[in-house]
Amino acid sequence: MVDDATGGNPTVQPSMGGNIFTVDSTGLKMDALADVTNKAQSHPFIHAHHKATLQLNTPKTQFSEIKVETLGQDPDFQAAARYYLLGKNPTDSSGDANLQSKINAHYTNSVALKPIVETAVDSETIPKELTDNGTQQNLGSITDAGQLLKIYLHYHNANIAALNNRIEKLQEESTKIQTPKTAEDKQKLCDKHHASQTNCDAKDFCTYDKTESTDKKCKYNATKATANGAPVTKLKQAGIQLPQIGVQDTVKKRTVKRKMRD
Repeated sequence: MVDDATGGNPTVQPSMGGNIFTVDSTGLKMDALADVTNKAQSHPFIHAHHKATLQLNTPKTQFSEIKVETLGQDPDFQAAARYYLLGKNPTDSSGDANLQSKINAHYTNSVALKPIVETAVDSETIPKELTDNGTQQNLGSITDAGQLLKIYLHYHNANIAALNNRIEKLQEESTKIQTPKTAEDKQKLCDKHHASQTNCDAKDFCTYDKTESTDKKCKYNATKATANGAPVTKLKQAGIQLPQIGVQDTVKKRTVKRKMRD
């Protein structure tokens, strides 16, 4: 084979089929692909496909029953247990040494735990709107992976919506509590007490002025407000602690995932 432009050998070997077949001076050649683990450079697509295929053959983790005696080491359970049993932040591991004993005291043993994590969850009612046959069913009777995924995503999204709604309400409440009164707002409050010097002077930011007209005698006093810790200040946003997902909610999600895996 020659380069038509130069009459000499091609500077780059012609190739076909993703570089599997090449042509040189000896003719058509096929690359050896019995082992593609080292073909990342010469055959990146085949190498990536082979690597992905190997992942499919990875043994699946077998689901095992939850044991009270080992829940303290279960990463899926630790966050909720820290919050509900130790009263700590879900990411705070400083009290983990006491976590297992708290779990034992709360759940007693695996026999007592089973009705909580299996029986109660399996008997959870799934509304007809989420079932394939249009009738109300118990979660434990549903085995179809597609339907379980539909149920999981429904409650997952509903939980997010509920949390967002709660956050908005907390922010509104925080703003109402912390939004300071302007001098004008406080003067309006003082005006309500113009008829009584006693009531006017009792306010942290009002002072009775006898020289003013009848309905203007109770005046906003910035100096008094500052002295009494009630000055007009800038708004400070309060930190909001998000509600934590409960233990049983965590178990429900794990149950749905387990049933999908089975």
